[in-house]
Amino acid sequence: MQEEVTQKTVTFCIRTTKVTADLLKKVLAAYLRHQKQKSVEKKAKKNQPKQGKVTVKELAKQNAGMVNIEITNKNIKSFERYARKYGMHQIGEVFDISASGEDRDGNYIENDKISVCVDAVQLGDNLQLLGQNNVPEEWTDAVGTDGNLVNNTLSYIKSGNGIDSVDEIVKTESVKQKLVYATVTYTNKSDEEINHMLYIGTLLLMDHEDGSYQIYDPTEQPGDDYDRVIWDGVARTAEMTYNSISEDYGNGGNYISSLKPGESIQVNMAWIVNENDLNNMYLNLNGDGAAYEFSESMLKTGLVDIYR
Repeated sequence: MQEEVTQKTVTFCIRTTKVTADLLKKVLAAYLRHQKQKSVEKKAKKNQPKQGKVTVKELAKQNAGMVNIEITNKNIKSFERYARKYGMHQIGEVFDISASGEDRDGNYIENDKISVCVDAVQLGDNLQLLGQNNVPEEWTDAVGTDGNLVNNTLSYIKSGNGIDSVDEIVKTESVKQKLVYATVTYTNKSDEEINHMLYIGTLLLMDHEDGSYQIYDPTEQPGDDYDRVIWDGVARTAEMTYNSISEDYGNGGNYISSLKPGESIQVNMAWIVNENDLNNMYLNLNGDGAAYEFSESMLKTGLVDIYR
C-alpha cells in the first residue's frame, strides 16, 4: 500500500483484484495506525534530552529540576561545600556511598552508611602486582616473552558507506599498555551488619576543560581523517577486570561476604589501559557500574581522580 497526501486529500494505491468494504476498512485502519505511530515517534524525538555537553538554557528546557542559588558573601562557604560534596575526590579522601546487600535474615537492604577510600593507585608494566595465581584468563595473552605487557596496536578507521566504499584503515599506531592497580577500603559506619555486599569499581575517561567534564569512549573519538578506532590489545576501562576479594554468590562474584558494624576491609581492583589515556582516568565506586554516561548516583557520590 502506498499513500499520497496533498493538503487534506488522501489517495490509496492498493494492489488487489477486488476492492470490498472489508478490505477498505482494513486499509483505513492500517493507515490510521501508521499516522499515529509517526506522530508518537516525532513527539518522542522532539522531547528526547540532548546528549553530551549542554548549555544552561538547553538544560532548563529539558525540565531538569534546576534550582537557582543566590551566591552572597554570607553563603559562599556553604556553596563551596556543596560543590565539593558533589565534585571530585582525591586519593586518600574518605567519602560515603550506598551499598546493597542482605541483612542477617537474608532480606535485601541498602546501607547508605558505607564509607570508601582509595588508599593508593599503582601503575605497572607487568602483572606482578596480581601474584602468579590470580591473573584473569583474558590477560594471559597480554604478556610478552620479557614478562611485560605487550604494546597495543591501534587502527584508525575511515568508515565507508557500504555501497561505493568500504571501511578503510588510514593509519596504525603502537601504544604501551599499563596495569592500573587500585587499593580501596570499605568501612561499615552503621550499626547493622551487611552480608553479600556488592562492590564495583568502574574506570571511566573524561575530558576536563573550563570546569566542564565530558565522558568519552576512546574507540568513538573521530579525527580529521578517521571516524573511529579499534585495537587488538586487552586494554579497556569500565568495570574492573581483576578484583582481589570474591564470593561464590551472585553474578561475577564481586561481593564482600560480611561487613560488620565498625569493620573495614581492603580490596584491590585492576584494569589494563592504554598509556595515552592515563591522564583522563576517574574511578566510580558507587556500585551502579556507570562508565559511559553520568548517572544520578554518580553525580551525588562523586568520582575519584586517581591519576593526579
